[in-house]
Amino acid sequence: MYLDLDYSVLWQKLLSIELSIQRDLCLM
Repeated sequence: MYLDLDYSVLWQKLLSIELSIQRDLCLM
């Protein structure tokens, strides 16, 4: 269970970072 939670948190962080990068690229 703990591993699943950690993976989900990491996945969400990766997704948020990727989305922010895409936004920055679009703004540029």
